[in-house]
Formats: sequence, structure tokens, C-alpha cells
Amino acid sequence: MTIRIFSNDPLCWLVAALIFFLLLTGCQPQMPPLPAAPAEAAIPVAILLPTSGELATFGQQLRNGMQLAFDEAGQPVEPTVFAADCTFAGGQKAARLALAQGHTLLLGPLCSEAAIAAAIEADAAGALLIAPAAPHPLVTQNNAGRTRPTVFRVCDTAGWQGQLAARFAGASLQRAAIITSGPDSYATDLANAFEQAFAGEIVFRQNFSPGQTDPADLISAAQQAGAELVYLPTAPLPANQLGPSVLSHGLNLLGSDRWDSPELDRAALQGSSFPLQFNAEATQPEVHQFVERYKSVYAVTPDTLAALGYDAANLLLQAVARAGSPQPDAVSKILETGTFSGVTGVISFDQAHNPRKSITFGQIVDGQLRPLTTLQP
Repeated sequence: MTIRIFSNDPLCWLVAALIFFLLLTGCQPQMPPLPAAPAEAAIPVAILLPTSGELATFGQQLRNGMQLAFDEAGQPVEPTVFAADCTFAGGQKAARLALAQGHTLLLGPLCSEAAIAAAIEADAAGALLIAPAAPHPLVTQNNAGRTRPTVFRVCDTAGWQGQLAARFAGASLQRAAIITSGPDSYATDLANAFEQAFAGEIVFRQNFSPGQTDPADLISAAQQAGAELVYLPTAPLPANQLGPSVLSHGLNLLGSDRWDSPELDRAALQGSSFPLQFNAEATQPEVHQFVERYKSVYAVTPDTLAALGYDAANLLLQAVARAGSPQPDAVSKILETGTFSGVTGVISFDQAHNPRKSITFGQIVDGQLRPLTTLQP
């Protein structure tokens, strides 16, 4: 294209230059806009928890931990909550509803009875279920002892905790008494595991019946049998009744993880020890960072349930990422063979899909729990 100017007028030259520029730019090919990057598909996760009643608070603690893990994830997650109380029927109903809506990745329920029901449904459907806080053996194994291929748990089992409690006690003491209370299957399982693993001698074992047995008489009998330590894997209230008598007789006192509760009278149990599934005062960087992030979001220090929920969600997301797929079979194989870092410990699984983690034992000193030692698997 040729443009001829037959004038010496500067204004004409300016107009001509403008016309030339417009013609030039108008002839340039227009680049189409770049296509938007495809959005990464969100991972659908079903969460089975109590949402009403007296257990809703505990369900919310688990939920808070899970949500924090989802918020921190490097991939989008789409969680859906299904109400599951702590009954077999409640866990069964929630699991069936989640499965009917197409969910194949499930977290929960809170309690063992509900978790057993949900595990049965997940097992039959080939869905993956991770139970954060349900310790009963039948969550991950059926009545015949077959491990459910796609069901795992995050919390310590009674058998594992009882073994490490025996190691802790047996490191310095040779004669122990075991006292349980009432029809308490979890305490009984802890006691049985402790008795089998204790390297010394069990010189006394008795079940305490509140209102029928005098605590002082019971502890005197244990002392006369030669006990140096009393293993008391009961709930907090029986521990509050029996513990002071144990200590007043000059015996060592060891409890269970259930003592990590506001119901425990720490002032009356000064000097006693018990294991922790989670220690918010731990010095490990990952624990400190989790505690600070949790406090910044929820304005409270995370408890054990929040930590177990956080680890369950992170465990699921890490396994999905390593498997490169959310398919339950692929994720299960990763869980079976992998090792995962969590705020409740480094997690790997045994053949029954129970976690093998370290356990920290602490001692009550001036109302606070002072860590004593951490036992490794």
C-alpha cells in the first residue's frame, strides 16, 4: 500500500500518519484469547459424624480437624456431612445414604458401634472408610478375623496401647496390679493387653464396683499382694475415686488415654501418669504448626479428637495423591504399604489395618501434664 502526500502542511502530514497507523494496526491478525486452564475436579468425601444431641460437640471437634486439613490441601475437596449418631443403626443409615449418593471415600463415624456398621457397608460396597477415633477391633476386621480391605483406623487400639503401657511400666517396676471398673469393654481390653505384655509379675487383678467396694480396702489388698504399681485403665470418674487411695498408699499409678479429659481430677491425681494419643505441647514443628493454625481458625487449642480428624483427612488426601486416583482399591494399596506423617505420630498400618504409632506418656505435675517419654513401635 502506497500513500502519497501532496502538501507541505504539517497538519496534513499528522493526519496522514494517523491514517497510516490505523490502517497498519487494522491489518494485523487478532490473536484469540488463551483458553482457561481446566479446573481441577474436587475430591468428594463423605463425613459421617454426630450432628445433634450430646455427642454433637465431639463430632464438631473431629469435623474441625478435617476441615482444616481440607483447607490446607493442594487440591479441591468437596466434603458432605451425613448425620451418624453413636449407634449401629445410625452408622449404618449414614453409610448407606452416602454410598447411595455415589460416595466412595468416607471418613468417620465417631464411635465404635457406628463405625462397625459403616465399615460393614463400606466393605460390601468396595468403598474406602477411615475411622478416626473408633478403637474396636471389629471396625477393621470381621467376626472371622478377616481384614476389611478398604477400611482403616487412625486412633490407637486397646491392644497396642496396652502393650506400650506395659513396656512403660516394666522399664522400672516388676510387680503390678490391674484394676478395672464396671462393665467396661475398652478397659478390659487394655487390661488384657497390659497383662500379656508386662515383663514382670501381675500380682493382683480386680474389678472395682463403685458403692460396693471401698477404694482404700481394694488398694490395701493390692499393696499387700506386693504391687509396686496400679494400672487403672478406667474412665475418669472411677479414676477419681480410686486414684487418691493408690497414691496415698505410696504406689505408682498409671492410667489410659481416657484420662485426657476435663473430667479427670488432676489435683487429686498429682504424680500419676497416663498415655496421650495427641500432645498439643509437643515440640515437633508439625505439631506446633498445626496447633497454631487451628487456634487461628477456631480460637481454641485442638484436642485429641481434632488431631485425629486432621490426621484422618490428611491421610486420605496423601494416599489419593500418591495413588494418582481416588479409586478405593488404589488408595487402599497405598495406605497398606506407605508411611505417613501426622500430628498424632508417624503412621503405618499392620495387617489388620491398625496404625502403629509412637505413644507419649506424661505425668501430672501441678495440674499440668509433663511429658516423660515417647515409646516407638
